[in-house]
Amino acid sequence: MIDRPTELSDVRSALMYLDPNMARREWAMIAMAIKSEFWDAFDLFDDWSRDGSSYNPRDCRSTWRSVKSSGGVGIGTLFKLAMDAGWQPERRELSSEERNRLERERAARLAERKAREAKEQAVAEALQRRTALVAQEIWENELRPQGAVDQFNSVIAELSAGGKPSALDFATTLSKYLVGKRAMAYGVGFPRRQMLVISDELTGKVSLVRDAEKIRQTLPRLKDKPDHISTRYLKTGLALVPLQNEQGALVNLQFLWGSGKKSFFLGAQKQGAFHFIREDILFRQTQSPVPPICVGEGYATMAAVHEATGHPCVVAFDAGNLLSVCKAIRARYPSHNIIVAGDDDRATPGNPGRSMAIQAAEAVSGPNGTSAWAVFPTFADNNNEQEAVSG
Repeated sequence: MIDRPTELSDVRSALMYLDPNMARREWAMIAMAIKSEFWDAFDLFDDWSRDGSSYNPRDCRSTWRSVKSSGGVGIGTLFKLAMDAGWQPERRELSSEERNRLERERAARLAERKAREAKEQAVAEALQRRTALVAQEIWENELRPQGAVDQFNSVIAELSAGGKPSALDFATTLSKYLVGKRAMAYGVGFPRRQMLVISDELTGKVSLVRDAEKIRQTLPRLKDKPDHISTRYLKTGLALVPLQNEQGALVNLQFLWGSGKKSFFLGAQKQGAFHFIREDILFRQTQSPVPPICVGEGYATMAAVHEATGHPCVVAFDAGNLLSVCKAIRARYPSHNIIVAGDDDRATPGNPGRSMAIQAAEAVSGPNGTSAWAVFPTFADNNNEQEAVSG
Protein backbone atom coordinates (compact mmCIF):
# COMPACT_ATOMS: atom_id res chain seq x y z
CA MET A 1 0.00 0.00 0.00
CA ILE A 2 1.78 3.14 1.28
CA ASP A 3 5.16 2.74 2.94
CA ARG A 4 4.88 5.98 4.88
CA PRO A 5 2.35 7.66 7.20
CA THR A 6 -0.90 8.38 5.35
CA GLU A 7 -1.62 11.98 4.45
CA LEU A 8 -4.93 13.57 3.55
CA SER A 9 -3.64 14.19 0.03
CA ASP A 10 -3.32 10.41 -0.41
CA VAL A 11 -7.01 9.95 0.43
CA ARG A 12 -8.03 12.77 -1.88
CA SER A 13 -6.15 11.34 -4.86
CA ALA A 14 -7.41 7.78 -4.20
CA LEU A 15 -11.03 8.97 -4.13
CA MET A 16 -10.64 10.31 -7.66
CA TYR A 17 -10.56 6.69 -8.85
CA LEU A 18 -13.73 5.62 -7.01
CA ASP A 19 -17.29 6.09 -8.27
CA PRO A 20 -19.61 7.58 -5.61
CA ASN A 21 -22.52 5.81 -7.35
CA MET A 22 -21.38 2.52 -5.79
CA ALA A 23 -23.85 0.48 -3.71
CA ARG A 24 -24.87 2.21 -0.51
CA ARG A 25 -23.19 -0.38 1.71
CA GLU A 26 -19.84 0.17 -0.03
CA TRP A 27 -20.36 3.95 -0.05
CA ALA A 28 -20.80 3.90 3.73
CA MET A 29 -17.64 1.77 4.01
CA ILE A 30 -15.71 4.54 2.26
CA ALA A 31 -16.89 6.95 4.96
CA MET A 32 -15.76 4.50 7.64
CA ALA A 33 -12.38 4.03 5.97
CA ILE A 34 -11.71 7.77 5.78
CA LYS A 35 -12.94 8.31 9.34
CA SER A 36 -10.64 5.57 10.67
CA GLU A 37 -7.64 7.75 9.81
CA PHE A 38 -9.07 11.29 9.62
CA TRP A 39 -12.12 11.52 11.89
CA ASP A 40 -12.71 15.21 11.01
CA ALA A 41 -12.46 14.85 7.20
CA PHE A 42 -16.20 14.96 6.50
CA ASP A 43 -15.76 17.71 3.90
CA LEU A 44 -13.56 15.39 1.85
CA PHE A 45 -16.15 12.60 1.94
CA ASP A 46 -18.92 15.07 1.17
CA ASP A 47 -17.10 16.63 -1.81
CA TRP A 48 -16.50 13.19 -3.30
CA SER A 49 -20.12 12.10 -2.69
CA ARG A 50 -21.50 15.18 -4.47
CA ASP A 51 -20.68 13.60 -7.83
CA GLY A 52 -23.12 10.77 -7.10
CA SER A 53 -26.48 10.83 -8.87
CA SER A 54 -28.41 10.29 -5.62
CA TYR A 55 -26.38 12.69 -3.46
CA ASN A 56 -28.29 14.09 -0.51
CA PRO A 57 -26.37 16.42 1.84
CA ARG A 58 -28.43 15.50 4.90
CA ASP A 59 -28.06 11.78 4.24
CA CYS A 60 -24.33 12.22 3.65
CA ARG A 61 -23.81 13.98 6.97
CA SER A 62 -26.03 11.49 8.80
CA THR A 63 -24.04 8.58 7.38
CA TRP A 64 -20.75 10.19 8.38
CA ARG A 65 -21.99 10.65 11.94
CA SER A 66 -23.38 7.14 12.21
CA VAL A 67 -20.39 5.14 10.94
CA LYS A 68 -17.76 4.21 13.49
CA SER A 69 -14.13 4.92 12.74
CA SER A 70 -13.27 1.86 14.82
CA GLY A 71 -15.79 -0.33 13.00
CA GLY A 72 -13.26 -2.70 11.45
CA VAL A 73 -12.82 -0.92 8.12
CA GLY A 74 -9.49 0.90 7.83
CA ILE A 75 -7.96 3.27 5.35
CA GLY A 76 -6.34 0.28 3.62
CA THR A 77 -9.78 -0.76 2.34
CA LEU A 78 -10.14 2.54 0.48
CA PHE A 79 -6.63 2.30 -0.94
CA LYS A 80 -7.17 -1.30 -2.08
CA LEU A 81 -10.37 -0.37 -3.95
CA ALA A 82 -8.63 2.63 -5.54
CA MET A 83 -5.62 0.55 -6.61
CA ASP A 84 -7.94 -2.04 -8.14
CA ALA A 85 -9.38 0.85 -10.18
CA GLY A 86 -5.92 1.96 -11.36
CA TRP A 87 -4.72 4.35 -8.66
CA GLN A 88 -1.05 4.33 -7.70
CA PRO A 89 0.05 6.00 -4.46
CA GLU A 90 2.71 8.66 -4.67
CA ARG A 91 6.09 7.26 -3.80
CA ARG A 92 8.51 9.66 -2.17
CA GLU A 93 11.27 9.51 0.36
CA LEU A 94 10.74 11.18 3.73
CA SER A 95 13.42 12.62 5.91
CA SER A 96 13.52 11.19 9.41
CA GLU A 97 12.35 14.56 10.70
CA GLU A 98 9.36 14.65 8.36
CA ARG A 99 8.46 11.03 9.11
CA ASN A 100 8.59 11.68 12.84
CA ARG A 101 6.39 14.76 12.41
CA LEU A 102 3.78 12.79 10.48
CA GLU A 103 3.85 10.00 13.06
CA ARG A 104 3.33 12.50 15.90
CA GLU A 105 0.45 14.12 14.04
CA ARG A 106 -1.15 10.74 13.46
CA ALA A 107 -0.79 9.73 17.12
CA ALA A 108 -2.37 13.01 18.25
CA ARG A 109 -5.16 12.58 15.71
CA LEU A 110 -5.94 9.05 16.85
CA ALA A 111 -5.91 10.06 20.52
CA GLU A 112 -8.34 12.88 19.82
CA ARG A 113 -10.52 10.51 17.81
CA LYS A 114 -10.59 8.01 20.68
CA ALA A 115 -11.68 10.67 23.18
CA ARG A 116 -14.33 11.98 20.78
CA GLU A 117 -15.68 8.50 20.13
CA ALA A 118 -15.99 7.78 23.85
CA LYS A 119 -18.10 10.91 24.26
CA GLU A 120 -20.21 10.10 21.19
CA GLN A 121 -20.74 6.54 22.43
CA ALA A 122 -22.05 7.80 25.77
CA VAL A 123 -24.49 10.13 24.00
CA ALA A 124 -25.60 7.35 21.62
CA GLU A 125 -26.29 5.00 24.53
CA ALA A 126 -28.30 7.69 26.31
CA LEU A 127 -30.31 8.34 23.14
CA GLN A 128 -31.00 4.63 22.76
CA ARG A 129 -32.18 4.25 26.37
CA ARG A 130 -34.39 7.34 26.26
CA THR A 131 -35.89 6.41 22.91
CA ALA A 132 -36.77 2.95 24.23
CA LEU A 133 -38.60 4.58 27.16
CA VAL A 134 -40.56 6.84 24.78
CA ALA A 135 -41.43 3.85 22.57
CA GLN A 136 -42.67 1.96 25.63
CA GLU A 137 -44.72 4.95 26.77
CA ILE A 138 -46.41 5.23 23.38
CA TRP A 139 -47.03 1.50 23.20
CA GLU A 140 -48.50 1.24 26.67
CA ASN A 141 -50.62 4.40 26.76
CA GLU A 142 -51.20 5.86 23.29
CA LEU A 143 -52.72 3.10 21.15
CA ARG A 144 -56.28 2.46 20.03
CA PRO A 145 -58.06 -0.27 22.04
CA GLN A 146 -57.90 -3.93 21.10
CA GLY A 147 -61.43 -3.77 19.73
CA ALA A 148 -60.25 -1.50 16.93
CA VAL A 149 -57.48 -3.97 16.05
CA ASP A 150 -59.96 -6.85 15.99
CA GLN A 151 -62.28 -4.90 13.70
CA PHE A 152 -59.37 -4.06 11.42
CA ASN A 153 -58.40 -7.72 11.17
CA SER A 154 -61.96 -8.76 10.34
CA VAL A 155 -61.91 -6.31 7.43
CA ILE A 156 -58.62 -7.76 6.15
CA ALA A 157 -60.04 -11.29 6.41
CA GLU A 158 -63.07 -10.30 4.32
CA LEU A 159 -60.89 -8.56 1.75
CA SER A 160 -58.64 -11.61 1.45
CA ALA A 161 -61.74 -13.76 0.89
CA GLY A 162 -62.79 -11.53 -2.00
CA GLY A 163 -65.42 -9.45 -0.22
CA LYS A 164 -65.80 -5.72 0.24
CA PRO A 165 -66.63 -5.14 3.91
CA SER A 166 -68.70 -2.19 5.01
CA ALA A 167 -65.98 -1.14 7.48
CA LEU A 168 -63.31 -0.78 4.78
CA ASP A 169 -63.17 2.99 5.19
CA PHE A 170 -62.63 2.57 8.93
CA ALA A 171 -59.78 0.11 8.37
CA THR A 172 -58.16 2.44 5.84
CA THR A 173 -58.13 5.27 8.38
CA LEU A 174 -56.18 2.96 10.71
CA SER A 175 -53.61 1.86 8.11
CA LYS A 176 -53.76 2.41 4.39
CA TYR A 177 -50.45 0.55 4.17
CA LEU A 178 -51.70 -2.68 5.74
CA VAL A 179 -55.03 -2.54 3.89
CA GLY A 180 -53.14 -2.23 0.60
CA LYS A 181 -50.96 -5.21 1.51
CA ARG A 182 -53.94 -7.24 2.84
CA ALA A 183 -51.82 -7.76 5.97
CA MET A 184 -53.43 -8.37 9.35
CA ALA A 185 -52.27 -6.59 12.47
CA TYR A 186 -50.28 -9.27 14.30
CA GLY A 187 -49.06 -7.42 17.38
CA VAL A 188 -49.27 -4.14 15.45
CA GLY A 189 -50.74 -1.01 17.03
CA PHE A 190 -52.43 2.16 15.81
CA PRO A 191 -51.94 5.55 17.54
CA ARG A 192 -55.11 7.02 19.01
CA ARG A 193 -54.01 10.63 18.59
CA GLN A 194 -51.26 12.78 17.10
CA MET A 195 -47.88 12.89 18.83
CA LEU A 196 -44.52 14.43 18.06
CA VAL A 197 -41.21 12.86 19.08
CA ILE A 198 -38.08 15.03 18.85
CA SER A 199 -34.64 13.40 19.10
CA ASP A 200 -31.25 15.10 19.36
CA GLU A 201 -28.18 13.10 18.32
CA LEU A 202 -25.78 15.62 19.85
CA THR A 203 -27.24 15.60 23.37
CA GLY A 204 -29.06 12.26 23.50
CA LYS A 205 -32.29 13.98 24.55
CA VAL A 206 -35.70 12.73 23.44
CA SER A 207 -39.01 14.52 24.03
CA LEU A 208 -42.58 13.34 23.48
CA VAL A 209 -45.12 16.09 22.72
CA ARG A 210 -48.77 15.09 23.06
CA ASP A 211 -50.54 18.44 23.32
CA ALA A 212 -52.18 19.22 19.96
CA GLU A 213 -51.70 22.98 20.21
CA LYS A 214 -48.05 22.65 21.14
CA ILE A 215 -47.52 20.29 18.20
CA ARG A 216 -49.16 22.81 15.87
CA GLN A 217 -46.82 25.54 17.12
CA THR A 218 -43.70 23.34 17.04
CA LEU A 219 -43.96 21.76 13.58
CA PRO A 220 -43.33 24.99 11.56
CA ARG A 221 -40.20 25.72 13.58
CA LEU A 222 -38.78 22.30 12.68
CA LYS A 223 -38.79 22.86 8.91
CA ASP A 224 -35.23 24.20 9.01
CA LYS A 225 -34.01 22.01 11.86
CA PRO A 226 -30.30 21.09 11.99
CA ASP A 227 -29.17 17.67 10.81
CA HIS A 228 -28.71 16.30 14.31
CA ILE A 229 -32.41 16.84 15.15
CA SER A 230 -34.86 14.15 14.04
CA THR A 231 -38.65 14.15 14.37
CA ARG A 232 -41.39 11.56 14.10
CA TYR A 233 -44.90 12.94 13.71
CA LEU A 234 -47.33 10.18 14.70
CA LYS A 235 -50.97 10.45 13.67
CA THR A 236 -53.95 8.35 12.66
CA GLY A 237 -53.37 6.20 9.60
CA LEU A 238 -49.96 5.13 10.84
CA ALA A 239 -49.26 1.51 11.82
CA LEU A 240 -46.70 0.85 14.57
CA VAL A 241 -44.66 -2.35 14.65
CA PRO A 242 -42.87 -2.92 17.99
CA LEU A 243 -39.29 -4.22 18.02
CA GLN A 244 -38.05 -6.32 20.93
CA ASN A 245 -34.50 -7.18 21.87
CA GLU A 246 -33.23 -10.64 22.74
CA GLN A 247 -34.42 -10.21 26.33
CA GLY A 248 -37.96 -9.37 25.16
CA ALA A 249 -37.90 -5.65 26.02
CA LEU A 250 -39.50 -3.19 23.59
CA VAL A 251 -36.68 -1.03 22.22
CA ASN A 252 -37.96 0.62 19.03
CA LEU A 253 -40.96 1.13 16.75
CA GLN A 254 -41.23 0.80 13.01
CA PHE A 255 -43.57 3.26 11.34
CA LEU A 256 -45.57 2.02 8.33
CA TRP A 257 -46.88 5.09 6.53
CA GLY A 258 -49.79 5.14 4.11
CA SER A 259 -47.43 6.29 1.36
CA GLY A 260 -45.50 3.01 1.64
CA LYS A 261 -42.56 4.62 3.43
CA LYS A 262 -41.06 2.83 6.44
CA SER A 263 -38.95 4.38 9.19
CA PHE A 264 -37.74 3.90 12.76
CA PHE A 265 -36.83 6.11 15.70
CA LEU A 266 -33.49 7.86 15.31
CA GLY A 267 -30.81 6.28 17.49
CA ALA A 268 -32.99 3.43 18.78
CA GLN A 269 -31.79 -0.16 18.71
CA LYS A 270 -32.47 -1.95 15.45
CA GLN A 271 -29.56 -4.36 15.05
CA GLY A 272 -30.56 -7.70 16.59
CA ALA A 273 -34.10 -6.44 17.35
CA PHE A 274 -37.15 -8.11 15.81
CA HIS A 275 -40.94 -8.45 15.82
CA PHE A 276 -42.61 -11.80 16.52
CA ILE A 277 -45.79 -12.81 14.68
CA ARG A 278 -47.81 -15.41 16.66
CA GLU A 279 -45.10 -16.51 19.06
CA ASP A 280 -47.94 -18.01 21.13
CA ILE A 281 -48.10 -20.90 18.65
CA LEU A 282 -44.83 -22.18 20.10
CA PHE A 283 -46.36 -22.54 23.55
CA ARG A 284 -48.94 -25.12 22.49
CA GLN A 285 -47.84 -28.39 24.02
CA THR A 286 -50.05 -30.60 21.79
CA GLN A 287 -48.31 -29.82 18.51
CA SER A 288 -46.25 -32.62 17.00
CA PRO A 289 -43.92 -32.13 15.33
CA VAL A 290 -43.05 -28.73 16.76
CA PRO A 291 -43.46 -26.03 14.12
CA PRO A 292 -40.46 -24.31 12.58
CA ILE A 293 -39.91 -20.59 13.03
CA CYS A 294 -39.79 -18.46 9.88
CA VAL A 295 -37.55 -15.39 9.78
CA GLY A 296 -37.63 -12.75 7.03
CA GLU A 297 -37.27 -9.06 6.30
CA GLY A 298 -40.49 -7.04 5.99
CA TYR A 299 -43.61 -7.08 8.15
CA ALA A 300 -46.08 -7.52 5.26
CA THR A 301 -43.94 -10.31 3.79
CA MET A 302 -43.81 -12.26 7.03
CA ALA A 303 -47.52 -11.71 7.71
CA ALA A 304 -48.15 -13.29 4.29
CA VAL A 305 -45.77 -16.17 5.09
CA HIS A 306 -47.64 -16.80 8.34
CA GLU A 307 -50.99 -16.81 6.54
CA ALA A 308 -49.64 -19.26 3.96
CA THR A 309 -47.93 -21.65 6.40
CA GLY A 310 -49.50 -21.16 9.82
CA HIS A 311 -45.99 -21.04 11.29
CA PRO A 312 -44.83 -18.41 13.80
CA CYS A 313 -42.84 -15.75 11.98
CA VAL A 314 -40.19 -13.21 12.90
CA VAL A 315 -39.63 -9.86 11.19
CA ALA A 316 -35.95 -8.82 10.96
CA PHE A 317 -36.73 -5.61 8.96
CA ASP A 318 -33.78 -5.80 6.56
CA ALA A 319 -31.29 -8.26 5.10
CA GLY A 320 -28.40 -6.91 7.17
CA ASN A 321 -30.27 -7.82 10.36
CA LEU A 322 -31.10 -11.43 9.42
CA LEU A 323 -27.95 -12.96 10.92
CA SER A 324 -28.26 -11.20 14.28
CA VAL A 325 -31.98 -11.99 14.55
CA CYS A 326 -31.55 -15.64 13.60
CA LYS A 327 -28.91 -16.01 16.31
CA ALA A 328 -31.26 -14.39 18.85
CA ILE A 329 -34.11 -16.73 17.86
CA ARG A 330 -31.79 -19.75 17.99
CA ALA A 331 -30.76 -18.76 21.54
CA ARG A 332 -34.39 -18.37 22.61
CA TYR A 333 -35.66 -21.54 20.88
CA PRO A 334 -32.73 -23.98 20.60
CA SER A 335 -34.96 -26.97 19.73
CA HIS A 336 -36.84 -25.48 16.78
CA ASN A 337 -35.93 -25.55 13.12
CA ILE A 338 -35.57 -22.15 11.46
CA ILE A 339 -36.66 -21.22 7.95
CA VAL A 340 -35.17 -18.01 6.57
CA ALA A 341 -37.62 -16.55 4.06
CA GLY A 342 -35.26 -14.40 2.01
CA ASP A 343 -35.89 -11.68 -0.54
CA ASP A 344 -34.43 -12.59 -3.93
CA ASP A 345 -32.98 -9.17 -4.85
CA ARG A 346 -32.00 -10.10 -8.40
CA ALA A 347 -32.01 -6.49 -9.55
CA THR A 348 -29.62 -5.43 -6.77
CA PRO A 349 -25.86 -5.91 -7.36
CA GLY A 350 -24.64 -8.85 -5.31
CA ASN A 351 -28.22 -9.89 -4.45
CA PRO A 352 -27.82 -9.18 -0.71
CA GLY A 353 -31.30 -10.51 0.08
CA ARG A 354 -30.35 -13.98 -1.13
CA SER A 355 -26.73 -14.08 0.07
CA MET A 356 -27.53 -12.80 3.56
CA ALA A 357 -30.48 -15.18 3.96
CA ILE A 358 -28.24 -18.13 3.09
CA GLN A 359 -25.52 -16.86 5.43
CA ALA A 360 -28.00 -16.51 8.31
CA ALA A 361 -29.41 -20.00 7.78
CA GLU A 362 -25.96 -21.57 7.69
CA ALA A 363 -24.96 -19.81 10.91
CA VAL A 364 -27.81 -21.28 13.00
CA SER A 365 -28.08 -24.76 11.50
CA GLY A 366 -27.01 -27.83 13.42
CA PRO A 367 -27.21 -27.37 17.23
CA ASN A 368 -29.31 -29.94 19.12
CA GLY A 369 -30.06 -31.78 15.90
CA THR A 370 -32.00 -28.85 14.48
CA SER A 371 -31.88 -27.55 10.94
CA ALA A 372 -32.06 -24.16 9.30
CA TRP A 373 -32.45 -23.43 5.63
CA ALA A 374 -33.16 -20.51 3.35
CA VAL A 375 -36.15 -20.35 1.02
CA PHE A 376 -37.22 -17.60 -1.36
CA PRO A 377 -41.01 -17.25 -1.54
CA THR A 378 -42.69 -15.80 -4.58
CA PHE A 379 -45.80 -13.70 -4.22
CA ALA A 380 -48.92 -13.17 -6.27
CA ASP A 381 -49.45 -9.43 -6.68
CA ASN A 382 -53.04 -8.50 -7.45
CA ASN A 383 -54.32 -5.02 -6.65
CA ASN A 384 -51.39 -4.60 -4.30
CA GLU A 385 -52.33 -7.79 -2.46
CA GLN A 386 -49.43 -9.88 -1.24
CA GLU A 387 -49.92 -13.62 -0.91
CA ALA A 388 -47.23 -16.26 -0.54
CA VAL A 389 -47.71 -18.83 -3.27
CA SER A 390 -44.51 -20.89 -3.34
CA GLY A 391 -41.14 -21.39 -1.74
